Amino acid sequence: MAICNSANFNTCAVWDQLTGNLTTVGTNGSSSYYETFDQSGQLYEWTDEVSGSNRIIRGGAWVDTSVTNLSKNNRVLFPPAIQSNMVGFRIASTNDDYSFSTMVDVNDSGNTADTTGYGDVNYSYKIQKYLVTNTEYTEFLNAIAATDTYSCWATGMNGDRGGITRSGTSGSYTYAVKANMGDKPVFLIT
Repeated sequence: MAICNSANFNTCAVWDQLTGNLTTVGTNGSSSYYETFDQSGQLYEWTDEVSGSNRIIRGGAWVDTSVTNLSKNNRVLFPPAIQSNMVGFRIASTNDDYSFSTMVDVNDSGNTADTTGYGDVNYSYKIQKYLVTNTEYTEFLNAIAATDTYSCWATGMNGDRGGITRSGTSGSYTYAVKANMGDKPVFLIT
């Protein structure tokens, strides 16, 4: 028997069979201790952890049906150059120069790891409450990616489950949010 993931309200998410979907950012269960949302079962998230040439992603994704994969101690080695519709991100910073209302403080620097061996933080930082949405990422793309020198947009963002279209030619690219996808998390970020 499969354990179904909470991002899809107890419906197993198997996109290849067109069942399940990403939910509106902030609607996957209650908030964490730090008032962050969607940390288990929406998308895996990039972390600042590195192992060899790989980055660590964690949090579980729509594809996971195992309680182990959705637990806070699940960590997956992931090559940073691979784009995936299972990986998203949220903004984290040691400062908040712009006073974003969606950033929360993680102030208990020096706290110890929990029983899983993870969770210790030796500095204070701010983290976004929510995963970055297609609307937010589209604004970013329109500000910096008219040429898209760094391949910030991926073709799959315009696919069946993607939320962002691109038009124009290099030097004058423009980006738009697809209908009903603005509040869904962006993915395919490397």
